[in-house]
Amino acid sequence: MHRIVIYTKDICQLTGKSDKYARGLMKKIYAYYNKSQDIPLTVVEVCNYLRIDVEQASKWMRG
Repeated sequence: MHRIVIYTKDICQLTGKSDKYARGLMKKIYAYYNKSQDIPLTVVEVCNYLRIDVEQASKWMRG
């Protein structure tokens, strides 16, 4: 079973960028979807924003 919620470490693994970049990207995604930052981002939202296939991203994310 795969997780639904995505964290900054997952974005770091997907993009190969730093933690600081991942936090900034998460802020952009929150603004894009007009979500409050106390509501977690989902894998699907991040993948749609980055235009990555969800199946490929789930292979790279940690358990």
